Amino acid sequence: TGYYRRYNKWAIFALNLMGDPEMPLWLGPPRTLFANFDRELDRRKAFYVKVERTAFFGIRVPLANANVTLRQGNSLLVAKTNGMGYAQFDVGSLSLGDLDLTISKVGYRPITETIAIVGPLWVRGKVRVIHHQYRRPEQTYVQLELDESIVGDTLRGWVADRNRPDYRILLDAVTDAYISGEDIHLLVTNRNEEGGIEAFRFGDFPHVVFPHDTLVEDVARPPLDTLEKSVVKAPMDVSPKVPEAMES
Repeated sequence: TGYYRRYNKWAIFALNLMGDPEMPLWLGPPRTLFANFDRELDRRKAFYVKVERTAFFGIRVPLANANVTLRQGNSLLVAKTNGMGYAQFDVGSLSLGDLDLTISKVGYRPITETIAIVGPLWVRGKVRVIHHQYRRPEQTYVQLELDESIVGDTLRGWVADRNRPDYRILLDAVTDAYISGEDIHLLVTNRNEEGGIEAFRFGDFPHVVFPHDTLVEDVARPPLDTLEKSVVKAPMDVSPKVPEAMES
């Protein structure tokens, strides 16, 4: 190196057994993150992630400034948790299908999970089964033979709920389609079996991209503690737009 300071510096970097001196290092065993989030998402609704850590006596408390990222193909959404431990995402621009969720913070073991956007979407086909009082007295199960398969399935069913104001109209339409053998379009909340039915149409119509379809009412988000969540014990670090403190 000719003992010139500039070259000596880079020789030390190259020979340093710890790697680049600016590289982050674990200084102790990583701590554990805990996260609550929905695994199946509706594009019309905000997606919330709550991140916590353990404090004294094993009590869980919110963890602020944790990095949360969602990735789908070339799309990347990034946010940080706020003082209440929440990160919020608008997933309306994403497509149906899987998302990679990563939650991280320096000093903590990261969480990596796969979740999915499952609705809403229009499905089309012939009605093959109508099952009243399906799992509960107020439910009617409707199975379609689909014109286009969903994940390889051509037979799939969804549930109409009597508590919806248009339930009777929907039921009449499904019954007419069953008797006539005519194709019917159903707006369903979830592409998976037993998702909800929200609306119907007959005939051909252009493909609709959500959330701009006028038939889809803007469903208010229920309180966080009433949502069915996945609780994940962290077994890594990442970044988002943070909402101000939200009601828990």
